[in-house]
Amino acid sequence: MTFALHGPLWVPVNGFYSKKGVWCSVSFVLLSLILWVTPICAGLSIGAIDQVCLQEGPCFDVSLVQTEAERAQGLMYRSSLAPREGMLFIFDREAIYPFWMKDTLVSLDILWLSSAKRVVHIETHTLPMSTRRLVPSQKALYVLEVAAGTVEKLNVRPGDALVFQSKKTIK
Repeated sequence: MTFALHGPLWVPVNGFYSKKGVWCSVSFVLLSLILWVTPICAGLSIGAIDQVCLQEGPCFDVSLVQTEAERAQGLMYRSSLAPREGMLFIFDREAIYPFWMKDTLVSLDILWLSSAKRVVHIETHTLPMSTRRLVPSQKALYVLEVAAGTVEKLNVRPGDALVFQSKKTIK
């Protein structure tokens, strides 16, 4: 229900706000604001991300995984993963996202990240080809898979912040 200004009161008028004869759809205004502000706040569209960096450390060149089909494939059948290479899974909302290593030929370190891009759970040296479910202790919006041993070598801990960026925008 929406309202129009008549004297000091807002009164409902056909899904629109009215003030001094100016009509505008509330949903249109909100959508416009979201579309205008979101890229400014994020500074980077999701599709432009090609690196994930430790706030005080190195970066990983990442492949993005955003669709169900891409999530199902993941790093399956890959025979190697370079030390500064990874895969970033991007989900629609924060939730508990279990992973497994079925048909994954290399051991991985897996980091679950909150919407604030902070590490909330870590699994290290995962067992290749295992069907054991790796269940995080907290909800995540992102999951980063990197080569096994990376977490230990770089001393990554829960609570650490990561930064998403694009090599194209780095000068």
